[in-house]
Amino acid sequence: LLVAKGGEGGRGNMHFVTPTRQAPRFAEAGEEGEKRRLRLELMLIADVGLVGYPNAGKSSLLSATTRAHPKIAPYPFTTLSPHLGVVEVGEEEGERFTLADIPGIIEGASQGKGLGLEFLRHIARTRVLLYVLDVAEEPLKTFRTLRKEIEAYDPALLRRPSLIALNKVDLLTPSEVAARVAELSQEGLPVLPVSALTGEGLATLKEALLSLVKATPAPELPRPAPRVLVEAGVEVVPLEEGVYEVRSPALERYLSRLKGDLSEAAGYLQEVFRRQGVEAALKA
Repeated sequence: LLVAKGGEGGRGNMHFVTPTRQAPRFAEAGEEGEKRRLRLELMLIADVGLVGYPNAGKSSLLSATTRAHPKIAPYPFTTLSPHLGVVEVGEEEGERFTLADIPGIIEGASQGKGLGLEFLRHIARTRVLLYVLDVAEEPLKTFRTLRKEIEAYDPALLRRPSLIALNKVDLLTPSEVAARVAELSQEGLPVLPVSALTGEGLATLKEALLSLVKATPAPELPRPAPRVLVEAGVEVVPLEEGVYEVRSPALERYLSRLKGDLSEAAGYLQEVFRRQGVEAALKA
């Protein structure tokens, strides 16, 4: 992608030699290139992004499935910026994918509450979403709130491949966990009960995520339209009787590149003016 165009190179005086102008004392300097200040951002920060409330156990899950060591504490917004880890699946083949623990979302995030838009911006840069829900904290209501906030930010994110990890199942009895899983399954996404603390269900979760990642291409950004520079023609503006001002951005830029004895360049410039339509515009 061309973001700043370099200027055209100049020409030394040897390019202006003619039979009557053997040693020109003028030359053409190079054109100045464009200058731009850019902020570059990675389009894809991870294969899988963890989506969930603060304290849903996202950091614990990242720590349990990778060698990353995010800060883990019993208060909201422990994580303030994404933490990345590499999940390795299978000892022999050694397949892997990247997992991002992203700052927790809260109700109203799409209006900028909490870490709000910062959180949602990072979520948009992952190819698969893993909703991490606390089994003991109304997981169905939490899931619907998360989906609502994501939809308010970008409805296209709801179509991104997703799974639900029902975390902290060690806190409830197997029958209670089964009831929560059945309740969440009605939302149309696979539900996997796991425990980041005990390791229960993590192997199955990693296999399921790897399958989703392999089946999901990285998101593509739309290609920017090429910039087209439209040059204005030659404009002649009457200033007073018999006096005219000629305006031509392209010609003015070119004249600024001529260096040296410009009086000697008069003959050459006559030809340039004729080619650019200056004479015709003045006559008209």
